[in-house]
Amino acid sequence: MKNDVQKKLILEAIFGSSILCSLVFLLFSKYGFGWADEGLLWYASQRTYVGELAIRDFFAYDPGRYYWNSFIFFLTGGTGLKDLLIATTAFGGVGLATAWYTMGYAKISFPWRLTFSIIIAIALCYPRHKVYEQSLSLILVSIVYFIIVSPNLLKRWLVFGVLTGMAAFFGRNHGVFYVISGLFLVAYLWFDKGLKQPIRSGISYVSGIFIGYLPILILLTINKQFRIAFIESVVSVLNWQLSLPIPFFWRMDYSSGLNLETINQFSIGAVCILVPVIYMIGIFVLFKSAFKHESKNNASLLGAASLAGIPYLHQAFDRADFGHIAQSILPVFIAIAAMIFYFPKSRNLRILSYIFCFFSLIFLLSAWFCNLPSIRMLRVEATEPSSVTYYQIGNRHFLINSVQANVLTEVKKITQKCSVSDNEFLALPHFPGVYAYLGLKAPFWEMYYLYKRSADFQQRHIKAISRVKVILISPNATVDNIEKLKLKYTYGDLMDYIEKNYRKINSPILPSGTFIYIAPEACGT
Repeated sequence: MKNDVQKKLILEAIFGSSILCSLVFLLFSKYGFGWADEGLLWYASQRTYVGELAIRDFFAYDPGRYYWNSFIFFLTGGTGLKDLLIATTAFGGVGLATAWYTMGYAKISFPWRLTFSIIIAIALCYPRHKVYEQSLSLILVSIVYFIIVSPNLLKRWLVFGVLTGMAAFFGRNHGVFYVISGLFLVAYLWFDKGLKQPIRSGISYVSGIFIGYLPILILLTINKQFRIAFIESVVSVLNWQLSLPIPFFWRMDYSSGLNLETINQFSIGAVCILVPVIYMIGIFVLFKSAFKHESKNNASLLGAASLAGIPYLHQAFDRADFGHIAQSILPVFIAIAAMIFYFPKSRNLRILSYIFCFFSLIFLLSAWFCNLPSIRMLRVEATEPSSVTYYQIGNRHFLINSVQANVLTEVKKITQKCSVSDNEFLALPHFPGVYAYLGLKAPFWEMYYLYKRSADFQQRHIKAISRVKVILISPNATVDNIEKLKLKYTYGDLMDYIEKNYRKINSPILPSGTFIYIAPEACGT
């Protein structure tokens, strides 16, 4: 009987998450195009699809996400932006189905698990190129929960290890977060005296990590170029992130008065406090149930979401714009769902718990809705219709910024006129999505110009672009408007080479600060 219930729950989770993810795809996917981060994902997925290897052949994150996307490209038969969004939505569906099933197993009633599944499905829409981070955090909640429920089932520790290795295959930081969460879990089980076979459980877990991470281990063993590039990427990982201060609500600027933007800012500031507080409550409830030998039925899911969510706060708050916060805090929704079902004995405390959960959801949803690409683009279309336009990317029209449309139109016109093919077009500093839009291979490993590079590295870059006919460049564009990150400081030799060997053309539709250069001998006009 129990197996029948679980089978029904599995079918419900798969069917329900498929329906929800399909709906949000239909409603939200045609809005916006991020040619920087989203463009990097698109380009890297295209290159993986044709047989190249992330990190070795082009700048990228760990290969897992690109293999997933290229698999979906194989199923859809295309490599366009629409196909990419299908791939990301499908991976979001995996995370949502896992969370849905776990909430059902934890006996959260159907109306509530449906409600929170809808909320999570919407949250998975932003940032859509980071759905891997979001889904992996949801999967972590689930495996931690199932180990709390049955800590001495060795196969669950093996599965936890496999998932840890697979998470690292998608992003090494996720492997670290999974391990940290596992250490928190062991600390709790030691306190609870619930782990009867610690050595065998540890062996199962480590064995699982080896199995899950085997694709990378094989590549490191058989592919010298990948091994060298991978080690270099690990060494440089501390230089990758540019930190931002946590946007607590007292740090925000409210000088513009009460409007939608200030409400959004306040909500984000409140979320930065509420999420850690909820996790701390979850840890307290979990340890309290162990200390008092209470039933863990109500505390296990709340505790699991907290144990899984805490390591991800590093990702949320290291570079604390809302994009990074949003990709890292989805476990909080499961924690709130569990908190609603954790009924304190005191009626007053129960009411306070409901009120706290309600206002937490209000702030979270307020922060999210204002940043959804669909909401953002529709707001702009309503207030400044000339600043957005429907533009064809592949076989579908997307509502994007008019500035982006102008750049894409001009670049496409020039590259067609100059008969540009692979390795003959260069875009910098933050335009990897333009390569993907044109369906062209970048001439050099670097596609995302962030840091100062050595003279030797720049010389290798210059040598690699000897065939380049057309260059799209925005020389003063930097992350966070940091002066020292302008190309003249980070790639001075490369900039000198471009200025001496290419001719800037006049274009009335390009935005200020963005230019197109051509090689006169190869493309005359």
